[in-house]
Amino acid sequence: MDETAALASTPLMRRRDRYGALLTDWCRALRELQVDKTTAGIGGLSGGILCPACARIHGRSADAVYPLLYQARVLQSEAYRDAAVRLLDWSDCVTTTDGAFLNEPTGHSWKGITVFSLLALGEALRHHGDLLEDADQARWRDRLQRGADFLMGYDIWQANINYPVSAAAALAVCAVVLEDARYREQARETLHRCLPYFQTENALLFGEGQPKDGFSPRGCRAIDLGYNVEESLPGLALCAHLLGDEAATAVAVRSLQSHLEFLLPDGAWDNSWGSRSYKWTYWGSRTSDGCQSALALLAAYDDRFLLAADRNLSLLESCTQNGLLYGGPHLFQRGDLPCVHHTFCHAKALAAALDTPALQNEPTAAAVAVPASSRPAAVALPREAGTEPIRRFPEIATHLIAWSSWRATVTNYDWKYQSPGEHPSGGALSLLWHAALGPVFAASMTRYRELEPGNMQPWRLPDPPQCLTPHLLLEQDGQAYRSLLATDAQVSCTRDADAVTVTVRGHLGVEQVDQRHLSLRQDVSRAVGRRLRSLKSAAAFRQTAFLLRYRFEGEAFAMTAQVGAGATLILPLIATRSETITQNGERELTVEKPGGVLHVEAGIPLPQGDSAERIFNPVPGFEAYPLRVLLPAGREVTIRLEVRGANRPSPVNANESPPPA
Repeated sequence: MDETAALASTPLMRRRDRYGALLTDWCRALRELQVDKTTAGIGGLSGGILCPACARIHGRSADAVYPLLYQARVLQSEAYRDAAVRLLDWSDCVTTTDGAFLNEPTGHSWKGITVFSLLALGEALRHHGDLLEDADQARWRDRLQRGADFLMGYDIWQANINYPVSAAAALAVCAVVLEDARYREQARETLHRCLPYFQTENALLFGEGQPKDGFSPRGCRAIDLGYNVEESLPGLALCAHLLGDEAATAVAVRSLQSHLEFLLPDGAWDNSWGSRSYKWTYWGSRTSDGCQSALALLAAYDDRFLLAADRNLSLLESCTQNGLLYGGPHLFQRGDLPCVHHTFCHAKALAAALDTPALQNEPTAAAVAVPASSRPAAVALPREAGTEPIRRFPEIATHLIAWSSWRATVTNYDWKYQSPGEHPSGGALSLLWHAALGPVFAASMTRYRELEPGNMQPWRLPDPPQCLTPHLLLEQDGQAYRSLLATDAQVSCTRDADAVTVTVRGHLGVEQVDQRHLSLRQDVSRAVGRRLRSLKSAAAFRQTAFLLRYRFEGEAFAMTAQVGAGATLILPLIATRSETITQNGERELTVEKPGGVLHVEAGIPLPQGDSAERIFNPVPGFEAYPLRVLLPAGREVTIRLEVRGANRPSPVNANESPPPA
């Protein structure tokens, strides 16, 4: 019987057939990539899952034991059960004598990854361990116990906050499966030690950077949306659920509601600003597990949670080709290969969601405990409803804008992760989205680098990745100065009856070879001292003063730019090679997209570029047309974008003029 047809006929599929169908598609591809004994030749490969993009077996691929065993149940398939058994046998290549798991078979000594391996193994046993033969089940339980014992004595707090939260969840699962109270108590202690990290103004979890409890110069916290919604919040929700901890559950619900502010109506997670946004892809984060498990587990507390899970699932579906999840909307048509890491990680989240009562149409205690009157009345995503034209998040120095059909993100976030310059700052427009067209701008790293080579697929395309963030560039005396590196930028937002206006003022930041994140003011002060500055340096400083103004008015968006010395305004308009760009006179061009036409008009002549030219960046996975506008020194220039002929219904419920604040 065809696997998809078999899935649809099984008793577990009562509500979310789409979840099961996508999981079946992914697991079928994972099985096809699994190395067979007859082809491996040596035990170190047999049972592992080969990655098409990276040409190797990822150490964490054994996490797929959970979704494979889930498939074994719903398809009543011994083949999937055997695939899961062989995959766990392969994981001996990434295990140590003390019970820990390693991130990779060779060249890595990081043992903290044990928390995620235990979660996958423990959840597989908790939900579907009865499918295993007695000898296999005993071996799996022994492996789980050795890993749990290792974790009990390991200092997981040396890592980012996603590790302690996930460790609490892993130990809670181990406590249930192994019926050991020691793990339960350690899980509870770790869980409550994590809860203070949710205490920001908007309940955004911080700690995705070192020191975990530190502040940036602007007073920002180390926060990454991708890791939070796809790893930490699922771990928090699961741990609180297994421990019956109502206080922790309340924290999880409040924080997930706040993180939901960053989910776009098309299901995309807007991590254009995050501390670890170098792993951002439009649907989430590359090596975390996915948001569906947390949203399904807490569905009884907020009717929007399952809506959010469904929207994100649609995006995952659209980025899946030949059974594998591609790392961005345009990767497949660009000709790149999919890293299998994306698929086996997110398959875990779908399996976990499908194992929750919310996706089995079973009543829960939470559903009874939470009266309908205490839940949000309207079932619409926060960024879809657009009831707050200006939403401020001081813990990340970021504003979300909602006006008419536009959704935008303006960020001044200045947390430095591994090294400066990874995510945009300086009041950058890190995202511009329209209800009919989808993403118009989406930020990338300021300079693309594989900061985690083992967790970022190698770049194999002929053209180097280019920055997709709209920004100002001044090249002077062999040095590059960019607005998205500005450390002294000031952002203000205003609203009147007809529009929202965001104004950014600052000085272009200097880009160094070693990616120091200094403004020219800092660079000059280091060179000649804070008290004495040469006239030449002072003049150069004045020349780098810049203004950016973003104005949202009806179906139009206008960006005004000015730099003292004159500069280039770089506007990478998201457009695939199949979307036609036409130059209409010297000051106008159009981009024909499936949802309508984007009309671009400038206050000065536009360069007559090659309309077929496209640049690409794997973070977050888009092609773009690089519009480069040369600005006269000291003169304000406005670029106006207007959507015309929108030919599909808008998913946004906002009126032309939002209600008064």
